[in-house]
Amino acid sequence: MTEEKIVTRDEAWAALNKSKVKTYDTTFKLIFENPDNVVRLYNELTNNRIGARQIEVITLTEGKSLITALCDDLGFLVKNDNMIDDYIILIEAQSTWNPNMGLRMFRYLGMLYEKYLNMRKLNPDILPPMYIPKPKFYILYTGSGHRPDKIWMSEMYNPKEEVVPEDLNFAIFVLSESNSKTLSGEYIGFCKTFAKYKKLCDTFGECYLKTIAECRTKGYLISFIDEHEKEVKKAMDFNYTDRRDFDIYMDHFETQVRAEGEAKGLAEGKAKGLAEGEAKGKITTTLDFYKKKLITREAAIEQLGVTPSEFEDLLKNPDLSVQ
Repeated sequence: MTEEKIVTRDEAWAALNKSKVKTYDTTFKLIFENPDNVVRLYNELTNNRIGARQIEVITLTEGKSLITALCDDLGFLVKNDNMIDDYIILIEAQSTWNPNMGLRMFRYLGMLYEKYLNMRKLNPDILPPMYIPKPKFYILYTGSGHRPDKIWMSEMYNPKEEVVPEDLNFAIFVLSESNSKTLSGEYIGFCKTFAKYKKLCDTFGECYLKTIAECRTKGYLISFIDEHEKEVKKAMDFNYTDRRDFDIYMDHFETQVRAEGEAKGLAEGKAKGLAEGEAKGKITTTLDFYKKKLITREAAIEQLGVTPSEFEDLLKNPDLSVQ
């Protein structure tokens, strides 16, 4: 008889955070450590034809992103034909949609320019006048749901105006479609395929085989998977196993709160006691882990299925109900 696995609450939420990013993080890093892939990506995004000597990567050279120890963003400089810094490109991979992406990109841009100034040994506090490369922003969205092709910084300004001056606005291009014709499309296709089979399959072995088989059929990252098979498989296993640990905990947790809700009951009846017991337990647990910094704000919002404003209300008053 197999011994039942016990997963603590801390282990469960840590596992959820890791499972959401490990596979995509590892894949993203391995792909864009190759300078030829960065060149290919830029040429596909802009319909240009530049060479490797005109690209200078900023973020992946340190093996981590601007904000975290993960590697889910790519920043690089593009030089013109005279080898002068022309554009600064920021590309972020996201598996969870966040309406605040415009503001986050703006923060990242400041950090990227700071790195640029340090790299070029430039001091903005002294003369003569200096010139900086123009920014462009892209998001590779690997999550579910239809998303716009662009989001605008103006969408976050308050109060909202019908017409925003051009110098106060900028666009973030969103790529969310799977295809085998572009590197970004292949990456998105691989991530979405793995996410699909992670939900459908009972074992990692089945999930891995079906993911790889479909990627080969559809032409997603075939040569990359062949070259990095061990690293990709290890990252997928890590992701799948940690997600299962979270599910084990949640199954146990739901059983517990169901029993508590039934035992307690409510004046309105047993069924309502069950539903409210589960909902309250989920809110309390999620907020507790967010406050202890065991999960991100985005992960907490996703877990509760609320809007950012509703989440702020719950932080102020955890007794509010979630519809």
